[in-house]
Amino acid sequence: MIKARYSDILNSLSHKVFSNYSNSSSDGLICWNPPPEHQAKLNVDGSFYSHNNNATCGGLEIAIDNNIQHVIVESDSLAAIKFVQEGCHTGHPCLSLLEDIKIQVWCLTLVSWCHTLREGNHVADSLAKKG
Repeated sequence: MIKARYSDILNSLSHKVFSNYSNSSSDGLICWNPPPEHQAKLNVDGSFYSHNNNATCGGLEIAIDNNIQHVIVESDSLAAIKFVQEGCHTGHPCLSLLEDIKIQVWCLTLVSWCHTLREGNHVADSLAKKG
């Protein structure tokens, strides 16, 4: 499902729809903000499949596969961002997922980890719930 959507993302990037960066909407509402020019933003939400105990980090794979080197990863989970940035002990059940993320990050030039409010991450939240 992730690979089916990446062509839309690349199409948007090629048309520079992300060039108008602003911090908030004109009426002060919480909203999604596009990344600066020449960067891609991955708005992420938990993607865990209990039937096989699997979690994913497919957005980083898409960035690597398409030579997108400057990535902003934005999540409404501050705990998840801290978890990725600070790591975990060797016996933690998510250790292999964190190691996969580290390997993918090493393939990129710049990765920024940012927190957003749930309202600013609504689309990612909705897509994650669909599976």
